[in-house]
Amino acid sequence: LAQGLPVVSTPIPGALDFGEVLHIGSNALEFKEAIRLAMAEDNDEKRQHRLALAQANSWDARFQELHKILGDLGIL
Repeated sequence: LAQGLPVVSTPIPGALDFGEVLHIGSNALEFKEAIRLAMAEDNDEKRQHRLALAQANSWDARFQELHKILGDLGIL
């Protein structure tokens, strides 16, 4: 995802949070179809969206958000 590439996953909690950009398969047949769809539907616009989503959820972005919250609370 951080490279903008299509991602296929099983329905694990972390993946479900990003269902809008991931393809999910619960069993072998669904996983195979998810791979087919991920490859067929890939384009530059979707790659850019995946990159932006990954960047917004990076460890650096999360740290900055936490730092701001703690600063707003007067802890930092």
